Amino acid sequence: MTRWRKFWAAAVLAIPLVAMGLLATKALYDQKSYPLIQVKIAGYDPRDMLRGHYLRYQFDWNWEEGQPDISVCDRHPYYSYHTCCLCLSGDRKDPQGHLVSCKNPEVEQCPAVLEGRISRAGRFDIGHNQYFVPERHARALETLLRDEETTLRIGLSVHPNGRSAVETLYVESLPLDKYLNLYGRDLEQEATRPLP
Repeated sequence: MTRWRKFWAAAVLAIPLVAMGLLATKALYDQKSYPLIQVKIAGYDPRDMLRGHYLRYQFDWNWEEGQPDISVCDRHPYYSYHTCCLCLSGDRKDPQGHLVSCKNPEVEQCPAVLEGRISRAGRFDIGHNQYFVPERHARALETLLRDEETTLRIGLSVHPNGRSAVETLYVESLPLDKYLNLYGRDLEQEATRPLP
């Protein structure tokens, strides 16, 4: 009887671990198998660019018409935003986009689609607005954020159903890790230099 108890106890402990491993494997597969786009980010809070270990940002979408047309979106009945799909086309780096109702058949023709919501002010949000930054990169990244000429992008893996997953942060078209491996020492020296 004791053997069976040990067996069932081990099985009860192993099942959640196997399930989590399968979910993590599926998420990694999804991230690697779907189209990857890079979108410029902006709008960091200059007083507190890094909150804890997270960089908070807003996407700087490349609109085809210059400004988004929220009249094509579906208004949420209770809140002050509209639900919409962003149809992306063109280059994978800063692709152009226009808004389409998610119920519109045109969505099927889009090379890549992001589902989200747009405010009355025209800010399209897909739910990803912060990026985890390892502590070892925080000081160098803060130096980069203060330089207005540095271009930062977020890599998004776009699922056909309109959802997306953040792949990595890009600095001047290089992944953050690779950029800091190449230029990190210069940035750390600049960050520790006293102000004039």
